Amino acid sequence: IIENEGGNNKVAAILIEPVVGSNGIIPPPPRYMKLLRDLCDRWDLLMIADETMSGMGRTGKFFAIEHYDIEPDIIVMGKALGVYCPIAATIFSKKVSAVFEDNLFGHGQSFSGHALAAAGAVASIDVLCNDGVLQNCQRMGEYLGTRLKMLKEKHEAIGDVRGIGLFWAVELVKNRHTKEPLRRQTEKYVKTIVRDVAEYLIHKKNVYVPTDKFGVWVVPPLIVNKEEIDFVVDAIDEALENVLG
Repeated sequence: IIENEGGNNKVAAILIEPVVGSNGIIPPPPRYMKLLRDLCDRWDLLMIADETMSGMGRTGKFFAIEHYDIEPDIIVMGKALGVYCPIAATIFSKKVSAVFEDNLFGHGQSFSGHALAAAGAVASIDVLCNDGVLQNCQRMGEYLGTRLKMLKEKHEAIGDVRGIGLFWAVELVKNRHTKEPLRRQTEKYVKTIVRDVAEYLIHKKNVYVPTDKFGVWVVPPLIVNKEEIDFVVDAIDEALENVLG
């Protein structure tokens, strides 16, 4: 594709999520990121990692890209950075930042210098790095993954369980072999069985999951404990039994 588009005369960068988020929480195959980094180097392209969803400890590392032992040229992040106060950040490698030593980077930002958001960002980074939050995410993420995979053995409607850290998805399907989903892409805002499961969870168990996904997202706070994970997984188990039979 890069060659067909005209090489680095036409293609400037490859922008990726280290763990694909909205399309279903999809961690890449083991060698994928390394090969992508090699591809960028071969064509002299920038590699941009979008850590908006996967960063700030969500996968057990400060950045999800750290799992793959590579370094992108640019990292973009936001949301959890400021504890959901309006703030975002763009991190440049030396290779990129050196360009602006001699070239003006003129830009405007709607929330530039927002004191509350900046204070939130500094505080959240401090807590994340110094209060054992990353370590808890790693431990609880492993436990959560084990419990969710046990659900797959019990429910035929679960086509896949995938995730990393505290970033998991339970994919719901009509047929485990064909992987035909219970909610099609065109049914994002239509009442489907997936929505029925989500509504059961919120009305019966006070557990919120998005209703517009291909299954059930399980993305708890990074300070979650085993008892809370057990409660959520048991609630999902009960919802699947009552809605799907």
